[in-house]
Amino acid sequence: MITASSRTVAFQHDHQLYLAPLKGAERPVARRELPIGWTRGGLYTYRYQARQLLLRSSTGVLLKVIARRPLGSDYDVANGSLYFIVDGTLMSAHGARIQRLASLSGLGLSADSFLRPL
Repeated sequence: MITASSRTVAFQHDHQLYLAPLKGAERPVARRELPIGWTRGGLYTYRYQARQLLLRSSTGVLLKVIARRPLGSDYDVANGSLYFIVDGTLMSAHGARIQRLASLSGLGLSADSFLRPL
């Protein structure tokens, strides 16, 4: 997994999350995390052992736990926002701000529906 912002590259190697400024050396910042995508507030990651969506600063500092136990690996970053499903609810995060968008049942979908970008 690899994702880049205008200043930093995030990648995983050997179960280690690394950050590397475009004009510098990489450094490890966390174990057992995948980089998902960037937002104005930092980097979204997935801590797979604890099944958590996280927000880290551009230097790797943990800023916020966005969600615990999201449905499967169904999450997507688009235009700096993270979209995911938790407890039958479609959610979004923009930076550290988390918003409930809709219940799956209210949309006529089953609780085991999944998220796919178009």
